This record gives sequence, C-alpha cells and structure tokens, in this order.
Amino acid sequence: MLRSELLYWLSDQLVALGPGVLFLVCMLETAVFAGLVLPVGALIAFSAMLASRGLMDPGQIMMLALLGALTGDQIGFAVGRWFAPGVRPRRGGMTRIWQAALSRAESLIHRHGLVGVSAARAIPFVRTIMPWFAGRSGMTWPRFFAFDVLGITLWGSIYLGGGFLAGEGWRQVAGRFGETAGAVVLVGALGLIVFLTHRLGLSALRRRRA
Repeated sequence: MLRSELLYWLSDQLVALGPGVLFLVCMLETAVFAGLVLPVGALIAFSAMLASRGLMDPGQIMMLALLGALTGDQIGFAVGRWFAPGVRPRRGGMTRIWQAALSRAESLIHRHGLVGVSAARAIPFVRTIMPWFAGRSGMTWPRFFAFDVLGITLWGSIYLGGGFLAGEGWRQVAGRFGETAGAVVLVGALGLIVFLTHRLGLSALRRRRA
C-alpha cells in the first residue's frame, strides 16, 4: 500500500475512532519502526487541520501527538539497549532506507553529540531509527530523554504548526468560495505534506550516502 493510501486510511480511522489513533500511530513510529512505512508526520498535520476546523480539540491533538512520540521513543531506546540491538530489515527497498537512515543517525551523533538526538526528530525516517540507535550506542537514558524532549518539541511545532496553518487556509477559502473549494484546498494541502515530508526524508538520506 502506498504512503498516500495509508494516509487516507489512517485519516478515516482518526475521524471514525477519535484522536486516540494519533497517539497509537505516533508511538508505533519509533517503538516498532513503523515510521519507515506510515506517513506519521502527514497524519499529525491532518489532525491539526481538523482541529483548526473545530472538529477536534487542539489541546488534545497536541497532547496525544507529543505523548505518543515520547512514549514510542522510550520504547525504541529500550529495544536498542536491551531487546534487539542487531535488528534490521532483511531485504528490498526497506533495507536501503534503513541503512541510509542509520548512517544519517550515526553522522548526527558523531558530529553533534546529544544535539543530534534532537535534530533527528525533524528528519523523516531518521527519527524512526534514532531512539533504537541511541539505545544501542550506550547513551545514558537521562541524557537521551532530555534531548529527545527538545527534539519532540521541535518536531511537534513543525507538523502541528503546518497543519493548523493549512486548516486556517481552508477556513478562509471556504468562507469566500464555498465548502467545495475549501475541500479541494484541504486535500491538496494534505497531499503536498505527504509528498514533501517523504521527499525531504529521502533527499536527506541520499545526501548522506552521496
């Protein structure tokens, strides 16, 4: 299933089941490396769009996204430290993404130390690997936790802020040109977020491999 199709399916689940879906997806992103497949950042932005339209509570969306990310990162750290330090995909394109993301994570830690943990949160795919890599590397948990919180704050500002801005754009277009035009803007913005986050993540990995 393509990432765009996954996003639409997850969006349906979010609308049907509520913001608890957002917590679960944000947690799974780094707890079990689901971020290599799931368009988590785009789902967060979509949630913020819904909140900006009054369909969900903004505070609840923010709290669940950040708490899910924090929980997933701590699980990922524990997996790297105690349970599966040598885990990796076995074959196919996912192996290449994993290797490139791991190389980027190693570079961030080597060049920037603990700040690399924070910076990785802003890079798709790399943030999926970073907690596991940090746990595997022997980094102490209190230090990882402190810089992870900083990174999650940055990450949340990017995706939640972008979603709220897109939702405000929908509101203005719908108020002036009608609901149909607003829906076109909303779907277009959502598709653009998926495309940009995916491309930016791959571009960052390719630059590292070059």
